[in-house]
Amino acid sequence: MEQEPTPLPLAGQASPVQWRCPDWRLRGSALFLLLSGLVMLFRQFLILCVGHWTADPQYAHGFAAAPLAILLAGILQQRAEAGTIRCSRAGLLLLLPGVGGHMAAVHFASGALDAISFVAALNGCVLTIAGRRFYRAVWPAVMSVACMLPLPVQLEEFLREPMLSAGIAESVWLLRALGFVAVAQSTSILLERGQMDLTEVFSGLRMMHASVAVCLCWAVVSVRPRWERVLVFLSAFPLAFLVSVVQTVAVGAAGRWVDPAGAVEPGLASRFVSQFCGWTSLPLAGLLLFVALQLFDWILVEADDRIPGGVRPQHAVPGVIPAQLRQVG
Repeated sequence: MEQEPTPLPLAGQASPVQWRCPDWRLRGSALFLLLSGLVMLFRQFLILCVGHWTADPQYAHGFAAAPLAILLAGILQQRAEAGTIRCSRAGLLLLLPGVGGHMAAVHFASGALDAISFVAALNGCVLTIAGRRFYRAVWPAVMSVACMLPLPVQLEEFLREPMLSAGIAESVWLLRALGFVAVAQSTSILLERGQMDLTEVFSGLRMMHASVAVCLCWAVVSVRPRWERVLVFLSAFPLAFLVSVVQTVAVGAAGRWVDPAGAVEPGLASRFVSQFCGWTSLPLAGLLLFVALQLFDWILVEADDRIPGGVRPQHAVPGVIPAQLRQVG
């Protein structure tokens, strides 16, 4: 029997395949008040974060963390399960420990514990007000806020020395390949008319923040196969290294035309390199990831085993021409 088509929803009715929130004004106001209270509770910690974003170029992308999280949540909310949004008591299991962890962090002066407590409390706020159905769709956007938080000093310095040595070597090789005079020193590059200190550019795990944020956002939003999204997320480390090398070569090459007489003070030039690399890390990482994915799609083309006419041969035997091909011929 021929099935009847599914009737479309009438005007003013919600689609049965979408989530619904009839009391969105009240729920949005409650979430705003809860987040405002969270900001007031963690105000000292957030002030320290803003200080890091302002003083350290490697954390300058932190100013874009909140708008980026809101943008991601707006995209991911379309994937929420059908049904009505309801509050969830499970959010209290994250919110209350987050508040308790903050009090313990203040008592023991632990910045790492304060950061973990803030992320837990933020997830608890969203889960409590928005419910499980909505939270399961937008939790990556909430967790992306962690990319703006400064790392502990022990983690910041991790892998700093090998990355600095490799970064200087690669940058010198590229500058020489482009026809510039470049000599590698301990933590800097000596150019024809100046010197660039790269200690803050290749700074260990701290330099990975922007690349991790870009790769995480792409992996969450993309509809590609899971193995490709995992591969892109794991490529954050080499992407961060490539971004720093490109920035170093760009600044070294531009200095030859901007300051041909070498009148700029070396210390000022080094500070400019650090500031430039910090503020351009996020857009440059996004651009390089886009180019890499385009090359990936161009090189690895999906094979189509269909024959002319739209028929897919089955049970092909080597040396035997299928009947479909004989008919097409």
